[in-house]
Amino acid sequence: MKIYSVYDAEFVRYGRVHSGIESAVLLREMEKIPLPEIGTAYEPSIAALETCEAFADYRASVFGGMPGQLGMCWGRNTKLNCLEYHRDSEFNLGLGDFILLLAKQDEIENGVLDTAKVKAFRAPAGVLVEVYATTLHYAPCHTDKETGFRVLVALPRGTNTAKPALRGVSPEDKYLAACNKWLLAHPESAEAKSGAVIALRGVAGLNAAEHLRSLYPACRILWCSDVDFSLHAFRLRVDHFLLEPVTEEAFRQGLSVWFEKTPPAGI
Repeated sequence: MKIYSVYDAEFVRYGRVHSGIESAVLLREMEKIPLPEIGTAYEPSIAALETCEAFADYRASVFGGMPGQLGMCWGRNTKLNCLEYHRDSEFNLGLGDFILLLAKQDEIENGVLDTAKVKAFRAPAGVLVEVYATTLHYAPCHTDKETGFRVLVALPRGTNTAKPALRGVSPEDKYLAACNKWLLAHPESAEAKSGAVIALRGVAGLNAAEHLRSLYPACRILWCSDVDFSLHAFRLRVDHFLLEPVTEEAFRQGLSVWFEKTPPAGI
């Protein structure tokens, strides 16, 4: 995969670089937080960052006076496990260089994203980067395994906290994983363990369903396909199988079944 810079013209569709906001104190506080031994960690709101004087500038100049939060994602990562989006832009600031894996929300076709459309962008240390609301993103990747990454995550207050109660009235509800967080999970990701929507065409969908079931035997699955794999769906204990073209009524019925069988978070 080619790695672009956030200063390249290719980045214009996904976000932009900001300047003029003093963040040195935030970077010093971020450096004090130790890396996890394995993988990544994320906290939506960190008191040590929000007590810095710079937080006032973020509230005023970044969020335009709206309530905001300063959190952090940190650790080591080289994988594209998931992609998410919010209703608002996200702002990232790295203690060191880091890489963002990005796609566009309008590249999702019939609930499916072709991961070949994902592009990689390198952000330099200390540079504030805005990722637009219509840009799919997730945990950054490190550029140096020894140092890992520490990336500030600035978002509107409440984002990535507890998910609201849902009745499944919107087709988009199946992607809502937390407050203001819509998530597309790879079948191998830990996020898919609690339930997943398989929406890949042809044999790729069958392979994904089989792989997901082997990884997570108790996972709930809603499967949409352009090929009649209903017998395979029965064999794989899929909660609901939909054959394209899928009507809105059929999709709502599938969502209803899926939500009825999905236990509340934490169970």
